[in-house]
Amino acid sequence: EMGISGRHLTISTIGHVPGIKRLSRIGLPVTLAISLHAPTDELRRSLIPGFTRYSVDEIIDAGRDYVSITGRRLTIEYCLLHNVNDRPADAQQLATLLKGLNCHVNLIPFNPVAGLPYLPSPPKKIKGFLTILTTHKIQVTERVRKGVDIEAACGQLRRRHC
Repeated sequence: EMGISGRHLTISTIGHVPGIKRLSRIGLPVTLAISLHAPTDELRRSLIPGFTRYSVDEIIDAGRDYVSITGRRLTIEYCLLHNVNDRPADAQQLATLLKGLNCHVNLIPFNPVAGLPYLPSPPKKIKGFLTILTTHKIQVTERVRKGVDIEAACGQLRRRHC
């Protein structure tokens, strides 16, 4: 035994529905985080092209089952990309998708990575997105960015080939 409470452990998934369902049944007292990043299948496919087996609705339904079975709150990870998934319409769609779900949305400002075409959302857009979710009674916070200046922030740690 390591003396770590399950409440301090998070299992993260890109949305593997059978895994979410299995986790729901085994009774581990951990937090489940689903990396969603888009409120629609079309947008999600463009952002995560290698993982299109499960629809956004199937993933959220599995998350609803997890909450219902375990009584634990679900975390939704959502990385904001400027003019890609940070528009007011995206926030409205996400709010509709998550309506009535005991969840917490973790808004993650994108950390620039050389070779990727995305830019971070400006603070004003992040605040607007957060405000729309809050207005719809969705619990939401913005993750604090750390390590961007040394390319060690979330999503930036990778092997470089020169």
